[in-house]
Amino acid sequence: MRNTHLLIMLVLTLLVASCTSATPESTNQPTPTPLPADPTLDEPTFTVQRGLVERVVEETVRVIPVNSQTYGFGRDGVVSTINVTAGQRVEVDDVLAEMKQDEANETLIEASDALDTAKVSYANALALNERLIQTKRKAVDNAREALLDLLPGGDKDALAAAEKDLATKSRQARIAKEDATISVEDAEHAISTATQSLIDTQFAYSKAYWHWDWVKRYGTDPIEPVIYVDGKPERNYLDAEGKRSYEKAFIGATDSLRAAERAVTAALRTVDRTKESTSTDVSEAEEAATKAQQARDLLLAGQDNNDIKQAKLDLETAEAELAQSESDSLDTEKAAVDSAQRAYDKAVAEVAGGRIVATTAGVVASVAIYPGDSVSAFRPVIEIADPGQVEFSGQLSADVMKLLSEGQPVEIRPVTRPDLLLNAIIRRLPAPYGSGGGSINNTTDTSTRFSVIDTAGFELVAGETVGKLRIIIEQRENAIWLPPEAIRTFGERNFVVIRDGDRERRETVILGIKGEQRVEIISGVQEGDVVVGQ
Repeated sequence: MRNTHLLIMLVLTLLVASCTSATPESTNQPTPTPLPADPTLDEPTFTVQRGLVERVVEETVRVIPVNSQTYGFGRDGVVSTINVTAGQRVEVDDVLAEMKQDEANETLIEASDALDTAKVSYANALALNERLIQTKRKAVDNAREALLDLLPGGDKDALAAAEKDLATKSRQARIAKEDATISVEDAEHAISTATQSLIDTQFAYSKAYWHWDWVKRYGTDPIEPVIYVDGKPERNYLDAEGKRSYEKAFIGATDSLRAAERAVTAALRTVDRTKESTSTDVSEAEEAATKAQQARDLLLAGQDNNDIKQAKLDLETAEAELAQSESDSLDTEKAAVDSAQRAYDKAVAEVAGGRIVATTAGVVASVAIYPGDSVSAFRPVIEIADPGQVEFSGQLSADVMKLLSEGQPVEIRPVTRPDLLLNAIIRRLPAPYGSGGGSINNTTDTSTRFSVIDTAGFELVAGETVGKLRIIIEQRENAIWLPPEAIRTFGERNFVVIRDGDRERRETVILGIKGEQRVEIISGVQEGDVVVGQ
């Protein structure tokens, strides 16, 4: 406890010393205090007023035809050429666009040629049928004569032919054996020759090896290591070229040795293959001779050989073909014509599907494709319109369209005549907000259409005339209002800051019609209140 009292007294002494050490100048100088800025200079204020509050939609609209027809290709493909542009006049049967259809045109040509060929074939079939029957009858006669020639006593007696074939096959078997023996002996002799060449090459390699080893060890000529100069012996050192010659000799001897070794291996392999090949040749020749003897023995025993069997089969086949030709009703040719006709009709439809041809006269209202575009079948890509009847068209947001109705009045001012006010009505809202629209580019037409009640002599040109649309969505006379910048929001609460003299307070407000410049205040403020803006 005593130590604690001493520590407290020491701290107090230090504090007193520090306070008495300050100079009079530092003690008497004043400390400046900044003045707060006037909040009225930073924040704008607004006075609550009474008057007209409107919610107005303004949009750009363009004149387009009322009546139109869309066109699309009849198949999938890639656009090749477009023959029209927006605003161009077209007549019935004008080709508006065409796909890349070289393949389709080629298919059509081929199908046309195939149809012509099928028709010609069918026409000729009637004339050729009789000639075919005559040919088949002649084939039967020939097959019968061929069979008779093979039977005993015929020009091609099968037994005599079998005896001749047996003699030929036996001779071929004997020759095959002799040739096999000679081929094997030649291959074995080649081994001896290759072996002797390998021995010689090994000797040359050994010599070249030791020469090159001497050069690497001593650097002198291995053949003449010492020379005499002025009667005195000196080492015969080689220059770089001399050493290179012995190195080349060694490399060449190495390559020669490897080649000789490969030659011996190849000779050995040749002997094996020769024995295998000649053994196969001899076996095949002996087997052929055996079969020839068996065929001759069968004929001696009274059985038919293969030639006689084939001749009988040929006769039966010829007789069956004759019967079929005589009963042929040309169903094949008729089916070919029908098939070719179907292929031709399909090819014609394919080419036609690759073109867009106008079926009505009018003016091109829109073209939704470019050369090189990939398009789907029946997707509308070109629109032809009647320029006699026009109207304004514009794109409105969904939030706006759900507040509108067909027949509602609107105001339009042409951009070239902003002083001219054209009264119009909403003729059509897109689905689901009105009666719907057409389609092009494979999307629903979401435009809103406006019919002008009186043009006041001003010419409306489709695709050219542009106007500024003004629609009053809702309005209220004598309403209390404030500008949007005077209203504050916190979460879902709308409030204002009302200044009353030097005091400010927050008041929750309920909003009504919201215009771009004025917002209706239903409750929370009174006319004349001063509101602090943001």
